[in-house]
Amino acid sequence: MKATIFQDAQRGEGYGIIDIADFPGMSEIPPFVIQRLSDGLYLNEKGRDPASKWVGSRESIRPEQCYIDRGRLFIAIGPAVFNELDSLESYSMAFGTGQPFHLIVPETLQTAVLPSPGGVGAIAGQPAPDPADEAPVKVTAKPEA
Repeated sequence: MKATIFQDAQRGEGYGIIDIADFPGMSEIPPFVIQRLSDGLYLNEKGRDPASKWVGSRESIRPEQCYIDRGRLFIAIGPAVFNELDSLESYSMAFGTGQPFHLIVPETLQTAVLPSPGGVGAIAGQPAPDPADEAPVKVTAKPEA
């Protein structure tokens, strides 16, 4: 698998979409982790200040919304994740305790829209999950046109 990040065209600045190619398919998407390879630290989306955003322990990130379309998984992310990623860094991403794969942050971000009937605008913001809540997110398949 390989993941690329795009700016979310409908939700605007600070919001993104992670596009994962060659997705093997799962009925539920577990929380994921993002690791910065230069120092081995993990993104902590709940950190309130810059010093606590990257930490030494694996910190799970709960997907806001997911869609599968033609073997690709699309994950909507908000500013707590999107704004922490820098094109000058290298990152890996993993679901749960699974194998890590490369997360590409292009120098010039392309824009994208989730492949859903209502587009990204139909995704309701979700309250911050309870840290103890590690339940997987159900995947919504793209409806047939």
